[in-house]
Amino acid sequence: MPKRFLAITLFAALVAIPATVAAAASAPKKASTQVEATNLAYGAKRAHDWTRPKPTIKRAAGQHNPTSQSAVRFTVSFSEPVHGFTAADVRLSGTARTGKVKVVSLSNHRTFRVTVAGMARPGVVVATVHAGAASDAAGNLSTVGNRIKVVTVAAKSTRLKKSVPSQPTSTTPSSSLPVLPAPTSSFPANEPPAAAVSNGLIVGTVVNAAGGGSSALDPAVTAGVHWVREEIWWPTVEQNQGTLDWSGYDSLFLNAAEKGVHILPLIDGIPAWAGASDKTMPSDPSGFATFVAEVTARYGPGGEFWQAHSSLSQYAPVDFEIWNEPWLPSSSDPVDPARYARLFKAVAIAGRAANPAARFIIAAEWQYHASDGSWRNWVDDMYAAVPDLNSYFDAYSTHPYGNGSVDNWTPGNGDAFETRRLEIVHDTFVAHGAGDKKMWVTEMGWSTCSGGDNCYSEAEQNQDLTRFDQLARTSWSSFMAATFYYRLTDLNGSDPTNRELWYGFIRANGSFKPAYDTLLAIAALGA
Repeated sequence: MPKRFLAITLFAALVAIPATVAAAASAPKKASTQVEATNLAYGAKRAHDWTRPKPTIKRAAGQHNPTSQSAVRFTVSFSEPVHGFTAADVRLSGTARTGKVKVVSLSNHRTFRVTVAGMARPGVVVATVHAGAASDAAGNLSTVGNRIKVVTVAAKSTRLKKSVPSQPTSTTPSSSLPVLPAPTSSFPANEPPAAAVSNGLIVGTVVNAAGGGSSALDPAVTAGVHWVREEIWWPTVEQNQGTLDWSGYDSLFLNAAEKGVHILPLIDGIPAWAGASDKTMPSDPSGFATFVAEVTARYGPGGEFWQAHSSLSQYAPVDFEIWNEPWLPSSSDPVDPARYARLFKAVAIAGRAANPAARFIIAAEWQYHASDGSWRNWVDDMYAAVPDLNSYFDAYSTHPYGNGSVDNWTPGNGDAFETRRLEIVHDTFVAHGAGDKKMWVTEMGWSTCSGGDNCYSEAEQNQDLTRFDQLARTSWSSFMAATFYYRLTDLNGSDPTNRELWYGFIRANGSFKPAYDTLLAIAALGA
């Protein structure tokens, strides 16, 4: 446009401004719209406001020893005024089996009183506020809130002059072991229950939520479990060489973070273009190591995914488990601790280069069936292949399944139960100078099948879960970092002898086995 015409146009626009302002001032005011009312209540929307409101949940002041027959009160305070926060946005779990929730705004739409009533029994009430529970005037959704636990006690009986606590029976062999409070135990109304021992042990489970939709993790959240072990399957991400599709795992990590759930990633699998089968243990580890590096660069601390979801970055996994049960033919071809150790070394080097904050968990077992038919020590043979193995792993995982109760041990029986097998694995790492490395039990469980091998009654499942957790928090506390119980729910199927179908704490029809209440209790003690 010529400069002369541009100048005339600008002059005309400037002359028109006062007339426009005057006309607007003299025009009758319109009734406030809903948007205007919202802006008046919560502050005008600003284009540069990208800060998400953060909720903080606390136990209400002045409340002491709530009972199972009275209300439990919390306060939820947001970092700025919000709207849309309702009772449905408060997530509850715990052994008390909570009932009705009521939310009332106390001041300026920033602080809310949350009242929880209708507990079915004494026990633990766990409350949290999920991400996106409310929004500010700029439309920013709130971040996930903290988690808080309150222990309710039994209401005092009106038929007795003095309430006497029941004494739960224990089958624990040693009096030095803590006894978890049973969900039905009673305590005096004016005394809190004794606190169970906790050493910050991570308690998780296996859900297999990838591809299951946004509701797949809900049973874990309801159970108060905030850690799950999820497989990142290389063939799913890179079905065709050079084309990576992260969409499914992006949805998984976002869904988990918004529900307050941490993921322990298990990186596994070989695409068809990279191996003869998806369980092929490659002799050249470079391809698998490259994929692990891509996973850590995306999902590890500060990774690409979390840069786009910075308000949820506290849920970025730090620890990555490499390969599932490489000591079994059903998971690895070939079963070769030397090949696995070399693979792990390559993974650690590539993964740390891609994300220096990432840590790597090596898979370990006591024995494996060697190609010559003999039984050999898995850990010893890994070190024989890679003598400086300690430089590459940060922790080790094991799956101490067995046949019999937790304390059952028959020397020389490779299928004997977990207590001694787990301790032998630990002692072997200590002998190789890795006493400072922590153990992650990333699978442990008891199938309630019937008529087959390694089957347990539901009562035995509950008893062994209690005993295993007690040992993890006491005898093994110096080296135990985490326990992931396999699995949260039974698989669909009707064959009572197929043990793979019956490991869950929740039956396929949605009802609870006795061990479910124990899982609630130990999850409430976890990190």
